[in-house]
Amino acid sequence: MDLSIIIPCFNEEDGMAQLESKLMPVVRDLAQTRTVEIVLVDDGSADKTWALMQETFGEFREPNITVRLEKHPRNLGLG
Repeated sequence: MDLSIIIPCFNEEDGMAQLESKLMPVVRDLAQTRTVEIVLVDDGSADKTWALMQETFGEFREPNITVRLEKHPRNLGLG
C-alpha cells in the first residue's frame, strides 16, 4: 500500500452515509496515482455502526482501493 487511511468509528450510525459520500471521492482521486487502503475500526459502538459499515463498505471493490473493516468488542479509546 502506498497510503493507509485509518478511521476510528464510535457510535457513528448517523454519520456513516456522510462518511462514505465525503471520503470516497477523495480516495478515488488518490487512487489515480497510488494504491489506497481504508481501515474502518468500529471501536465498541453500541448502535448500528458495525452493521452500517458492513453494508456501506463491506462489498466495496474498485481498482487500487482496499477496504478493511475491524471491530473491537469494547471501546479502546484513542491509544
